[in-house]
Amino acid sequence: VTRSEEMKLHPNYRTGENYAYLGLAPQFLIFDEYVAFLEMLTTKESTSLLSQLKKIVMLGRQAGYFLIVPASRRKVFRGRYQR
Repeated sequence: VTRSEEMKLHPNYRTGENYAYLGLAPQFLIFDEYVAFLEMLTTKESTSLLSQLKKIVMLGRQAGYFLIVPASRRKVFRGRYQR
């Protein structure tokens, strides 16, 4: 949210343009061992975490923030991922 607000103050800001238009570099957030971390949380904590991650994905894209969640040993079974 802070970067979005800062982007609006940029002298070259135009509505509808993203971080690249302003010459800002993308930022990659890597959340490794996501499943192991999730298993350590309570239901309330995991719900809160998912809510925050959704915000990063939905709002972050315009500001140049991208979430990477690596997965180990994924297999495709009938067009769907399966562990």
